[in-house]
Amino acid sequence: MLKKLFQFMWDLVEVLIIIYVIFVTTCILSKNRYGYTNLFGYTLVSVHQEDEAYIKDSKAGNLLVVKNDGNVSKNQYVYYYYADVSDPNNEKYVVRGAFVTDTIKGDGGELYSLKDKEDPKISKARVLGNYSNQYAVIGGVLEFLETRLGFLFCVLLPIMIVFVYQIYEFVVILNYDKADKIRKSEEEIDRQQEKIRLENMKKKEDDNIEIL
Repeated sequence: MLKKLFQFMWDLVEVLIIIYVIFVTTCILSKNRYGYTNLFGYTLVSVHQEDEAYIKDSKAGNLLVVKNDGNVSKNQYVYYYYADVSDPNNEKYVVRGAFVTDTIKGDGGELYSLKDKEDPKISKARVLGNYSNQYAVIGGVLEFLETRLGFLFCVLLPIMIVFVYQIYEFVVILNYDKADKIRKSEEEIDRQQEKIRLENMKKKEDDNIEIL
């Protein structure tokens, strides 16, 4: 009973590890041109301390999940990509939030005027969306998992443990099958020998009867 319970718990852990590894790997592979994960119309943003001043109600370590429904109107609060020029040798975008003061439609596409002195006008392509939720701590965790060190120890290592255990189980099953075949073969040999012994005994009895 205890062995079956342990096996069930381990199978459950294996399934959770596989789901978790698939999710983290998908997040890494689904980064857009701005360096942020985009899944099914949702953009995942890990909030840093320097972002708190530019994103309302945010806190460092939070995971900001932004949905883009494609509709932006005046006086609406939107999230957008802002070009960080602090390092001219490394093009980097950060996420900010601001209220839309006006929408401008032209031949070059749709533009939005923002209540932001540093970036007063942006194109539609730089808008993440206007609906969001925040989840405490998860942002910092996800950001660590997406680093080389985090991916190595928290993604590759668990899946390697599962892989090695599966190999171990496979070897055990092979050995069990081999031992079972040997046992059955030995039993078959014993049955044949017993059959021959009985036949010999019967033959001897018949021979004795004929002599008498």
